[in-house]
Amino acid sequence: MEINQFTKDEKLALVGLIEHLLMADNVVSYEETEALRNVVSELGEHDYRSLIHDYKSIIENIDSFKQFLMNIERQEAREVIYGTLFEIAEADFFDENESELLDWLAKEWDLDISINKDETSI
Repeated sequence: MEINQFTKDEKLALVGLIEHLLMADNVVSYEETEALRNVVSELGEHDYRSLIHDYKSIIENIDSFKQFLMNIERQEAREVIYGTLFEIAEADFFDENESELLDWLAKEWDLDISINKDETSI
């Protein structure tokens, strides 16, 4: 599954999670910026900005966002979203807050995550 096959809610979840991930350590590294460019390229810059606007106007707080995330039901979309976040997080190094977000998401979305020698499989 490709990001361009996501529903609007799945895209909104991806963009919102990216925002949280990038702000988790209060620093957006050059490597994270480069990884983010790939996502923006897939969505299109206009759509990405529109989704950020929608996210900020719809989601009131982290608890409401987490509740929204539970409405993302397609497992394949969940896996792609997680994999995208993982790639962005590993672009520089994993911060504790980034790891907590990824761990929470894997648990709540029932993702079978196994790490094999610098490689993640979902």
